Amino acid sequence: MHFHLPKPVHGWREFASEVGIIVVGVLLALLAEQFVEWIHWRHQQHERLERLFDEARMDVTTLRDQRDLTAAMTKVEGEFATEISRGSCPGPKLWDAVATVNMYPAIVVPSSVYDEVVGAGGLSALESSDVRKAVSSFHAMLSWAQSQTEAFRTHASPAIAIDDPRVTVTFDPNADEPEVFAYDRSALCSDKAFRNRVADRVRDHESIYNLRRDLTMAAIRMCARLGKDLSDECVPTVGGPLRGSDLKAAREATESNPDAGQE
Repeated sequence: MHFHLPKPVHGWREFASEVGIIVVGVLLALLAEQFVEWIHWRHQQHERLERLFDEARMDVTTLRDQRDLTAAMTKVEGEFATEISRGSCPGPKLWDAVATVNMYPAIVVPSSVYDEVVGAGGLSALESSDVRKAVSSFHAMLSWAQSQTEAFRTHASPAIAIDDPRVTVTFDPNADEPEVFAYDRSALCSDKAFRNRVADRVRDHESIYNLRRDLTMAAIRMCARLGKDLSDECVPTVGGPLRGSDLKAAREATESNPDAGQE
């Protein structure tokens, strides 16, 4: 039986060479481990952005629909208030404004992914500072708009009470809105207090519309900025692609200045 004993190291040069080989091997192992961790982090980053992007597209869809509905209502309300303040009695079609002017629907949009990201360590987990700014700006504005809407809802009062003798309510189960309101138009048009209340309610409602408009633009900027990092385009989940001022806001958000269009 033969035993092979390790050969002694001859000189410092040979010793240093062997130590160098060991050090290089350790460094390569550490670099390989860091590379694997980096790949894993990049995958997590991409997945997080994709989920935020999908949620942002839903936010845009919801807010755009609500904004457009509010815009249609405030347009009719403005026409109603303009006519009645000039001494003219608005036509029957404009009297829907008396009911809609007191509507302040809550602003509810998907936010579970955002809440998850914030709960898991905050927006600092997002690599891009522009993305972080767009996301935080939208959610700050969302919180403000929700609080303002709730304040208006809490203090809102109708332009005319439902039990006022100049209001008649009937029920039509086949109508889109089963409660049908009829007004003594000549009596109300000559009532100065009613005209003043209408003007106040219309002004408040326009404030809410402006909030929803600005919030929708913030959602579009967030969506577009997320899409840029993913080499994708912000297209709402329902209702077709962005157009007009919405498309302009999305394009500005992806230019070199992320604050473009926010003034």
